Amino acid sequence: MGDIKKKDHRTHTTFHTCNFSFILCGRGDFHRKNRVWQVEAPFVITQWPGEPLDYGPHVPAETWDELYLIYDAKCMPWFRQRGFVDEARPVWPIHNLEGVMAQVDELRALGKSQSMELAADRADCLCERLILESLLPGVKAHPDS
Repeated sequence: MGDIKKKDHRTHTTFHTCNFSFILCGRGDFHRKNRVWQVEAPFVITQWPGEPLDYGPHVPAETWDELYLIYDAKCMPWFRQRGFVDEARPVWPIHNLEGVMAQVDELRALGKSQSMELAADRADCLCERLILESLLPGVKAHPDS
């Protein structure tokens, strides 16, 4: 896991891992396989092994806040099985921001813990929940409220 506040650079690389980047503040774009997606927080960008990518905020004018999760490429079948990989949808907007931020806050607190190595299972569960929460639709207010 990594947490970048006010990212002010673009990433142009080919990863050998499975990554989920949660763009929590800011905007920019994501280039993959000759397509460009506009990114406006809150948003998720995925990076799969072997794909050349270019993404980031519109620099130098803008920055964004990015929390990212990195998994070994061996996890790809597991992600596919759970519906986290969709070649036609490598990015998605976050509609359930409250649920996502609850997981982000817990992960950040856990990362500051003195006993992070003792909390590996908990971190794993929080990361999976973070991905799941990002895929959920937003909670609509009851018409009577």
